Amino acid sequence: MNIDEHLTLLMIQFRRAGIVSDTHKIALMLLKLNPDGIGTRDLVRLLMMNFNSSGKVIAQLLAKGMITKEQHGRHLHAKITQKGLEIVTVEGADS
Repeated sequence: MNIDEHLTLLMIQFRRAGIVSDTHKIALMLLKLNPDGIGTRDLVRLLMMNFNSSGKVIAQLLAKGMITKEQHGRHLHAKITQKGLEIVTVEGADS
């Protein structure tokens, strides 16, 4: 599968799941690349957004069941769920 086919299938999967915002897509891809989760502050920094805007993105992905938030000491970590992972994984594509 070439990159164009891969990206086309990925965009179809995002659309079917109701994920239309590029920021939501990037957040899910970042979390896929970090299966142990990312601190929410780090996720905010990686998304290059302010804390309020990124908080809305996180809340929306939580509501869709795409991610979870876990307490790690004093810090919150966002972690992709199986449902979220299914959205960002294209069958037949190399990882």
